[in-house]
Order: sequence, then C-alpha cells, then structure tokens
Amino acid sequence: MWGLKKVRVIVYTDSGPLHDQFRSGKAQTDATMQGVLEWYIQEMRILGADLQWIARSKNVANVMTKCALPGGEMA
Repeated sequence: MWGLKKVRVIVYTDSGPLHDQFRSGKAQTDATMQGVLEWYIQEMRILGADLQWIARSKNVANVMTKCALPGGEMA
C-alpha cells in the first residue's frame, strides 16, 4: 500500500499458556474462548505477524506496556 515496504510484526508474550494455545490452535479453557482464539490467529495471519514467547525477566513492559525495569515494575 502506497509503495511502503512491509515490516515483520512480532508480538512478544511472557504468557506460556497464551503461546501454547496460539501454537496448538486449541483453547485450554472453554468453548467460548475457542472462537476468540481462532479470530486472534486469523488476524495475526492476515497481518503476517508472529507470536513469540519471551521470559518474564526479559520482558521490558508490563501488562499496561509501561516500562518495567529489571528487579521491579513501575506503577
């Protein structure tokens, strides 16, 4: 679009269960979450994005995407 190059999108998560469910394509909780997971996988494929697991100690952002310094999180 508009002559721009595509960039590789990588979504990092420190959630092992999320990563496992994304890779297997099967929700571990209940049937209602299966639809959400399938939608998420579909959207990630459309974007050409990849989900990668990262150790929590290496994750530089908390759930609110605020800076998290080694040894503690900023509120």
